[in-house]
Amino acid sequence: MSDVVKAADSFPLLPRVYKGKFPFALACPSFIYPADYLPNVRRLGLYLDEIELLFLEGSSRRSLPDTKLIRELTSVAGPLGLTYNVHLPTDVSLTANHAAERDQAAAAIARALDRVQPLDPTACVLHLPWQGETEVRGRKTEARGEEAEDNAGKDPCVCPLAEVRGKQEFLDLGAQGLDLLKGKGADQERLVLENLETYPLEWVEEILDETGLGLCLDLGHLLLQGADLREAFQRNRSRIRIMHLHGFEARDGRMRDHCGLHRLRSEHLPVIKHILEAFEGVVCLEVFNFQDLSASLAVLEELLV
Repeated sequence: MSDVVKAADSFPLLPRVYKGKFPFALACPSFIYPADYLPNVRRLGLYLDEIELLFLEGSSRRSLPDTKLIRELTSVAGPLGLTYNVHLPTDVSLTANHAAERDQAAAAIARALDRVQPLDPTACVLHLPWQGETEVRGRKTEARGEEAEDNAGKDPCVCPLAEVRGKQEFLDLGAQGLDLLKGKGADQERLVLENLETYPLEWVEEILDETGLGLCLDLGHLLLQGADLREAFQRNRSRIRIMHLHGFEARDGRMRDHCGLHRLRSEHLPVIKHILEAFEGVVCLEVFNFQDLSASLAVLEELLV
């Protein structure tokens, strides 16, 4: 047994079991502890309904989990009463400007979808990045998800999109990329598109209208844009398969995303409570360390129990 796996035995445990505790299935990412997939799954799977497996690298065949790991993840799921969702690679882009890059992305994502089939995931979450320009309250930056300083000097924790250029180009590239993916024979039954913070949710909605794919509604990204969460949820309720939930904070003049829910402002909590009480899919607390996960679970309990 490796030192990392052994070290997992000393990691702190969650304070209580949350399986079946909420109207929705509760999930968290596969890298809460500084260890590999299996140690995280074995410890977290005792307490939560589902694990989000982060398979974020797909540009190389060797970067995907091997079939042995997939078999092991499959074998531990049953005894733990656990399901999985999968976050597909983010190091490739179906909306890349160059056709060759889109084709390479389609091949990589198709490989990932094929590799994870034995896990029977509830959803496979896909990003459609945008490389255009966005103007965000007094600042301009490329819409690539990078952190940028807030020049307005007002509220660095809520940055509504003033203008995002290139909607039609994004829609055209997205359609081409998804057609390429379909052409690779990829199983798209579980494929869901996630809204990103760098362009409006409505852009994703137009693609969903055309393709019939499901939605991963990231509430944290909507909050960063100053969007109306209640309206966005109601508008898309029938096609939301999974929601991502996380906090954010301004630190040293920069935005830190994917923080614990304890970083959210109190005025955000009533609408989040309303949405969670009405949702019966999967909610993933998309944070990446034990402290943020523990704090987020405490906020959920206070809201809903």
